[in-house]
Amino acid sequence: MEIKKIISQSSLLFCIALVLSLVHYEIDPHRPLLTRTSLLKEEIDLKEALLLNPLWVDSRSDNDYFQEHIPHALPLNEDHWEDQLPIIFNAWNGTQNIVVYCSSQSCHTSKVIADQMRSAGFLNVYVLHGGWESWKLNGR
Repeated sequence: MEIKKIISQSSLLFCIALVLSLVHYEIDPHRPLLTRTSLLKEEIDLKEALLLNPLWVDSRSDNDYFQEHIPHALPLNEDHWEDQLPIIFNAWNGTQNIVVYCSSQSCHTSKVIADQMRSAGFLNVYVLHGGWESWKLNGR
């Protein structure tokens, strides 16, 4: 009878600990992802991008860029492509990796700009998975 009581109490403690852990996971803004999201061929995650020391290109609107952006990022968007592209060419050393970002994962502007950059002759152009939102969520 004593063993059943110990097992029962241990099971109860385990269940309580499990529930508390799940609640903590759900409310923790810095929680780790339990599954790795698969990246598209041209995408790169923030951790990998930071290792590249890339030329950052912000494809969001000028207004969003001027409010806040990744340090040293340069703006390049469809509205001002002709004016901003020469600035990017001058900043790029010809071999440096380029990471383009927009607002979030659901934003496709960075993919469009990255494709246009590749067509314009830029090499090693990646799209930041999660975009600006990823940068902010990771405490940057």
